[in-house]
Amino acid sequence: MPRGIIKRNASSKRKVRDHPYAYFNSSSGKTPKERELRRLSNFWRLDQPLELWGLRWRTSEHAYQAHIKVDPQDWPRLAVGGDLDDLDKLAAFYPDQDTAWKKINHWNGKGVYPMAGIVAKMAVNPAHNRKLQTPLRLLDERTRLTRMMLVPLEDLWGQILAAKAAASAEYAETLKGTGTEYLVEFDRGAKRRSLAGDPPFWTGMVDDDGTLYGENFMGRCQMRLRGELARAEQAGENV
Repeated sequence: MPRGIIKRNASSKRKVRDHPYAYFNSSSGKTPKERELRRLSNFWRLDQPLELWGLRWRTSEHAYQAHIKVDPQDWPRLAVGGDLDDLDKLAAFYPDQDTAWKKINHWNGKGVYPMAGIVAKMAVNPAHNRKLQTPLRLLDERTRLTRMMLVPLEDLWGQILAAKAAASAEYAETLKGTGTEYLVEFDRGAKRRSLAGDPPFWTGMVDDDGTLYGENFMGRCQMRLRGELARAEQAGENV
């Protein structure tokens, strides 16, 4: 069986690991309740910035991309108050004003779920970084790998998401509101890639027969934090 495929028994309720599942990503959901899960996306601009490493970040994506790919001297540019901190800064990558506003409006999510993390994602892409008036100083591959060895991804995302929950009650309550649902960051191409031997690391999808395709790393990180929040609440109630 290709890596990234976890075979489950077929179920009329389409369950994964014997639990109902829920998808999230930057554009998920058809109903208002389902769209609330967009807050779980790392692109979502928090109602209150998270605080980490002595800086404030508008999205968890900004914090992650800074830590993993950017010279610490340039972290303030991605943090609150920097020239790459929010959605309007997307214009820096598009010389044509009409194109810039179309992109900004697309990621703004009608103002309800703005996905400002796209700015950080683009800024660390070398091709886009070169378009900036003053490009970010990106880490070389060796330095990046060394940093990942010192702070494993699970630990890094544990820090970032815990800070996100501490900063944003909307995020924390949305996450806790998923109960025991198995969370999957949706990727419509996960099955195709998995069957080709290249399962996506961050995302996944559940097939009609209950098969989970993809590593779904971010979904697992969200569920880990949800469990920690539940245990903390229970401990508080028992004091």
